[in-house]
Amino acid sequence: MADNKVKYGKQVKNGHFQWLKKGRSALISTLVTPLTKAMDSLHGRNRQRRKQQSRQTSWEEKKDFKQLVRPMVRILLLTILLLTAAGSGYLSLRNSDTFRLQTITVLGNRVTLENELLALGKVETGQSLLSLHAKEVAARITAHAWIDRVRIERAWPDTLMIRVYEHRPLAMVIFSGGEEKENSKESGKGLYYVDQNGKVFTSVALLQDKDFPVITGLPLSANRIGIDIAQMQLANTDLPARAFRFLHLAARGNLTLPLQSISELHLDAEKGLIVYLVDYPFPIYMGFDNTRERFYQLVRLLDRLYRKKKIQDIDEIRMDYLEGRILVAMAQ
Repeated sequence: MADNKVKYGKQVKNGHFQWLKKGRSALISTLVTPLTKAMDSLHGRNRQRRKQQSRQTSWEEKKDFKQLVRPMVRILLLTILLLTAAGSGYLSLRNSDTFRLQTITVLGNRVTLENELLALGKVETGQSLLSLHAKEVAARITAHAWIDRVRIERAWPDTLMIRVYEHRPLAMVIFSGGEEKENSKESGKGLYYVDQNGKVFTSVALLQDKDFPVITGLPLSANRIGIDIAQMQLANTDLPARAFRFLHLAARGNLTLPLQSISELHLDAEKGLIVYLVDYPFPIYMGFDNTRERFYQLVRLLDRLYRKKKIQDIDEIRMDYLEGRILVAMAQ
């Protein structure tokens, strides 16, 4: 009987224990389940609210986009219509007789011929002034050897003015190692014109003006047209630039030593610049430096020699003899 109590007691205890366990689980379940349902309900409402907000935002964005695009589309369509109308109007004006060239004036040409320049520029009466490309016409005319630059002006509705600026020769040049210098000035063979800036721009033709000083002593160049003589070096000296400085001083219109009185400027790597006059064969040695100072000293010396009528007795003049001194050698 004692054994039965013990067993019963164990069963009771075990049963009580199991009941306690079941009771605790039921209590937790009773407390947690409503809370879980409440949380799920809250999350569900939040998700639904977010979906509604997302739909509303998306619809508003689409609405804003449409409101932004519609004016742009209208502007684009209006622009296309205006451009189409303008294009049609331009074509009508271009083909109109109102803007066809009636008068073409060429100014500034002294050496070049007007017909030659118009043919080179592909300009003729009857063309539409609206369709004429001034820059292209100017570029074609500038290709002429004597033309330095071109300016084109329109006078509406039917007049075009072309003003050309020709190269102005300052001297002529013959390169050493080229054709023989003998009689070259008379024939023009081997001579090239040099403009005021020292640029060789074209060869000298037979019947063209040759009343310019001749520069000699420069080395032969493969590309003669277009080279800048004033920037050349001769035996590591700036003799070409000094020759041009001398010529520019003479071109100022000095009565004693004008540009037309100079026959030749010879560049010598050992003796420097040597000047020859048209009327007298003696050499004038200018040296390598002090070109401006020596030029005006030479002017005063020549003036004195002309007045005393001793110029024909000169054998040579050395402007580079000594610092501040000039040697005048008389013929025996």
